Amino acid sequence: MGNISTISEGKRIYIAQYPNGAKLSYSRGEITKIENYELAYNASTDFGSSGSPIFLKDTTEVIGIHKQGNFKEEENYGNFIYPIIEFINLINKNEHNKIDHNKTEDIVKYKIENNEKYTYKNGEYYIGDWKNGLRHGKGTLYYKNNNIKYEGDFIKNKFEGDGKYIWEDNEYYIGQFLNGLKEGKGTLYYKDGHIKYEGDFIKDKFEGYGKYYYENGEYYIGHFLNGLRHGNGTLFYKNGKVKYEGDFNENKQEGNGKFIWEDGEYYIGQFLNAQSYGKGIEYYKNGNIKYDGDFIKDKHEGNGKYIWKDGEYYIGQFLNGLKDGKGILYYKDGHIKYDGCFVKDKFEGKGKYIYKNGEYYIGGWQNDVRQGKGTLYYKDGNIKYEGDFVNGEYNKPN
Repeated sequence: MGNISTISEGKRIYIAQYPNGAKLSYSRGEITKIENYELAYNASTDFGSSGSPIFLKDTTEVIGIHKQGNFKEEENYGNFIYPIIEFINLINKNEHNKIDHNKTEDIVKYKIENNEKYTYKNGEYYIGDWKNGLRHGKGTLYYKNNNIKYEGDFIKNKFEGDGKYIWEDNEYYIGQFLNGLKEGKGTLYYKDGHIKYEGDFIKDKFEGYGKYYYENGEYYIGHFLNGLRHGNGTLFYKNGKVKYEGDFNENKQEGNGKFIWEDGEYYIGQFLNAQSYGKGIEYYKNGNIKYDGDFIKDKHEGNGKYIWKDGEYYIGQFLNGLKDGKGILYYKDGHIKYDGCFVKDKFEGKGKYIYKNGEYYIGGWQNDVRQGKGTLYYKDGNIKYEGDFVNGEYNKPN
């Protein structure tokens, strides 16, 4: 039957009436006021309709019994049915002599004083304090399998204050509640008892400052917004070393930050959608620069400078992480090694290569070897060979 906690002002109702024994008729309206265990409504009834059932239009559930009309206020009144049902149950148990029959509030008070439970239609039940027909004060809400769902403070039927909420998968939360939702300081736990999140909540979401522990052992300390990492924060490997520190946007690294790989190399620069994107610098673990330039989707792309561990370096264009386009390759002493075109990290097209003995070649390249027309020079600038090259070779004179 009816449950006060699920019924509110404005709900549509109808009354099935047999006024003074006449044929069945219906009166329709909506609830205008709820006070304790009575309800007022603007459904107009005929004389002799007292005792007619009041139905909730949405569910066709019987929620009360019509009592009387009030012509001055143009409202009718009735009683909720569930205290009446409780009273009948007590009569059947021969305990009605303990109740003031003129006060329906005493039915609920009796249940609490005798530690009885209130059972909901879904099988869940509540044991605790009540006020004006609502859960109010200390109490415990149970799943239908008798496991605890919530224990703590209630205000006007809602979780409010300090409490513990346990999900059916056995994850649980201990902390503050407001208006039925997690709000304030609290701690969320995995079902094995390890902490999942500790920090600030707003309207059931992580919001403010907190610490989140991932199942792989990594963890995050920083700011949250609407349940997501947002703002400044730090992500740690499970060994406690920093993995990323910087800006987050809707759970992803975005803005400026520093990412450190497990081998000790690291990147400082711009991020977009959790990838290096824009201007940035990659470092070897000893702090020396590895690459300084443009990034797109975690790859070197655009213009940049790449420095190998042996000291040689390249300045020029990159595409998809590879040297591609115009560029210059240098020996570690700063002298030019190759100046020309690259495709997918290879010498390709026209270029000039300077050998360590001072000789140099200007001409065509294919897949890192001299190919096509070209000229080989002595270090003094005089031509050594001019003509065709095939797979890097030319026809040497006898």
